[in-house]
Amino acid sequence: MSSRRSRSFSIFFCISSEDISGLNCFPSFIVTSVYFHHFILHPLLLLFSFLSFILSPILFIFLHLQVSILLSRKITSLSLSPTVYIFTLRLRISRSAYCKST
Repeated sequence: MSSRRSRSFSIFFCISSEDISGLNCFPSFIVTSVYFHHFILHPLLLLFSFLSFILSPILFIFLHLQVSILLSRKITSLSLSPTVYIFTLRLRISRSAYCKST
């Protein structure tokens, strides 16, 4: 029997920016429950990380506005589309990990 090792981890890459809705910096790349199988990084994950790094400021502003509207209307997660729900979950995680400038 060959035993497979998988490790889950989270990556937070913080970029300082102008004050956006009370946030002084924001995680631009958040991956939750990403698994290493035999410690080999999948090429698709590298592609995703690169695109996430490039598009993170645009996505953050757009999704933060979407999340603010959705939370203000108190729409349940069942009425959200899968994509919006995933990004909403990521932004809720990132909101708890915001950075204050010293």
